[in-house]
Amino acid sequence: MIAPVEADAVDILSSQLTGPAEITLAPGTFRLKGSVTIPDTVHRISGKGATVVLEEDGCAAFLIKDRSALAQPLIIEDIEFAGPPSSRAVEISGSHGVTIRNCQVEGMSLVLTGQDRRTSSGLHVMGNRCNGVGHEKRRRGGIELRYVRNAVVSGNQVENYTHGIMWWGGEANYKKKSYEKDVRGASDIIIEDNVVRDVSMGGIWGSRGERISVERNVVERCGDVGIDFEGCRDAVARDNIVRECRFGGLAVFFSAENVRFSGNAVSSTRADWPVLRFFNVSQRPGNLRGLVVDGNFLQGIGCVTSADDANGCTGNLLFKKNQLVNVRLELVANNASGPAVLDNMFILTQPLPEGEAWVSLRTFGDGAVVRRNIFQRGESDGRLTAIRIVTPRGGEAVISDNLFSAAVGGVEVDRRAALIFKNNKGGGEDLSPPLRIETTAK
Repeated sequence: MIAPVEADAVDILSSQLTGPAEITLAPGTFRLKGSVTIPDTVHRISGKGATVVLEEDGCAAFLIKDRSALAQPLIIEDIEFAGPPSSRAVEISGSHGVTIRNCQVEGMSLVLTGQDRRTSSGLHVMGNRCNGVGHEKRRRGGIELRYVRNAVVSGNQVENYTHGIMWWGGEANYKKKSYEKDVRGASDIIIEDNVVRDVSMGGIWGSRGERISVERNVVERCGDVGIDFEGCRDAVARDNIVRECRFGGLAVFFSAENVRFSGNAVSSTRADWPVLRFFNVSQRPGNLRGLVVDGNFLQGIGCVTSADDANGCTGNLLFKKNQLVNVRLELVANNASGPAVLDNMFILTQPLPEGEAWVSLRTFGDGAVVRRNIFQRGESDGRLTAIRIVTPRGGEAVISDNLFSAAVGGVEVDRRAALIFKNNKGGGEDLSPPLRIETTAK
C-alpha cells in the first residue's frame, strides 16, 4: 500500500510501479504536477478513500500508452480524481485491455483515448461518477473514446461537461478539411445504462463509427443533440429516455447508413427543439440510407414540436409504429425519396403552427406511402391539413387505410403525383378525396 503524498507524487508513484503488481493507494490525498505512466507489468490500481489531485492542466493523472494485447488486463478502480477542466483522470493511447470502474472525478474528464489517433481496444468504463465544471470553457467530454474498437461504457453518471459520452472515428462533415471519406475509426462500441445530464453540447454522440449500440440511457438537458450518430453505419439507439435537447433528442447528422431508433421516449417543452432531426450540410441524394424509426414515443409538452429534416435528405426512410403527441412529422429536404409512414398514432392537443401540416412529405423519387395511421385530435376550432405530399418530379403517392378523427380536416397532394387514395376514414365515414395542390417546388 502506498501512503498519501501531499507534495508532488509523480516520482514516488512511478518508482512503485515496477514488476508485476497490484497497487493499492492508501486513504488520503496524492498530488500530481504531471502524468504517471502505467507500465504493462501493473494490472490493478485501486484506492478506496484515496484522492488523486492533478494540478497540471491539459494532461492526465494516469497515462497508459502502447499497452500490449499480451499484457494482463489493467483495472483502475475505486479512486477519486480531481483536476482542472481540460485535464483527465486517465489517458489511453494504442493500448489494449483497460477497465476503469467505480471511480469518481470532479472537474476533469474521466477518460480520453486516441488523442494521437492511435487505436485502442478492449476498453470497459463502468460505474463511474463524473462531474464537470459547469460552463467552464476549457472543459471537455466526460468520457471521450477516440479511435477505439471493442468498448463498453456502462452504468456511468456524467454531468456538467461540454459533451457527455462520445466516440470519434474521424470527421463526418465533408466541408471540413479534416474530412476523410469512408474512414470509420471507431467500432463495436456498447453504451448502456448511463445517465448524462446538463451538457453544453452533445449528450451521447459520435462521428464515423460503425456497429454502435446506445441502449437504456437517460439523456437530459443538452445544449446541442441528445443521442446523435454522425457519419455512422450499422448503429442503433434503443429504449433510451431523452429530454430537452436543443438540436434533436434523437439525431443523425451528415451521411449515414443503417441507423435505427427504436423504443425510445423523447420529449421537448419547446417548439423549436425537435424530438428527432436528420441534418446535413448537403442535400445530395443518398446521404442518409437505411434509416428506421420504429416504436418510439415522441412528445411535445405544452407545445407542438417537430420530427424533421434540416437538409438531411433521407432515402427510403421507414417511420413505423411510433406514437407522436403534439409532434409534426416534417420531411421536406431536397432530394429526399421514398418515405414510408406506417402504423403510427398521431395525437394533437395543441394548435398546429399557421400553415403547417401534421405530416408533411416531399419526395423526389420512389414515391411516398402513408398507410394505417391513426390521427386523433382534441376538440378544437377550425380545420387543419393532416397530410401534405409534394412530388416535384411526379411519382406515386399512396394514402390508404388511415383513420382520422372528425375534427382533423383535409389532405393535400401535389397535382404531379400519381395518387392512390383508398380506405381512409374520417369520423366513421369515407374521407373526401385530397385537394390536389399546385406547388413550385422543383
